[in-house]
Formats: sequence, structure tokens, C-alpha cells
Amino acid sequence: KNRSNHMDVYGQLPLHIALTPNSGRTLPVDRQLLIAEEEPRAALIRDPVTGLYPFMAAAAEYEDWWDLEPEQDEHPDEVIELRRLELIHLLFRVDSQRFLSKTMQREAVLRKF
Repeated sequence: KNRSNHMDVYGQLPLHIALTPNSGRTLPVDRQLLIAEEEPRAALIRDPVTGLYPFMAAAAEYEDWWDLEPEQDEHPDEVIELRRLELIHLLFRVDSQRFLSKTMQREAVLRKF
């Protein structure tokens, strides 16, 4: 039975929960991808707790992308980084026009002021 479309008591779908950092329930990127592929419509729904669309949560979760000076003893796992990009792309492309049109509408409103 598909449980990827069942909400918890906070209104979060499994994809939202899997992407929520510091929740104690965040899943590895491979599991996040499986959930997103199982229920792609979840990508269209904002997380009621964070207010983020899943592609935003996936992008925000991985802050190390912006660290341009990694520690010398760190060895970044490029496979995980590529899987994270794959997840963000998968979540965004579900309805990229919707996300882009909302961004453009907000920018148009801001230009009026």
C-alpha cells in the first residue's frame, strides 16, 4: 500500500518529513528520491510546518554546497551531491511553470513599490 500520500497530525506528507532538517526523521537522499518518485504530486504541496515546497527544502538542506573552503581532512562524497541535485531537479520539474510564475508574480508586485 502506498503510504507516500498520507499526512501526519501536522499535515506533513512523508516527503516533507524526509526533507525536514533537524527533525530526527530526515532520511538519506536515496530514500528521499524513492519517496518523491513514488508520489510526485507531493512536490506540489508546501510543507505546512516550514512553508517550503519540497524542492526548496531539498536545496536548503544541503548548506555545504556554499562552503567554498572545505576542511582539509574532509572528502566530499560526490555521489551524494549528484543525488541531491537529482532530487532537487525531480521535485522542481514536476511543475516548474507553477513555481516560476509565482516567483514572477511576486517580483512584479515588488516592482510596483
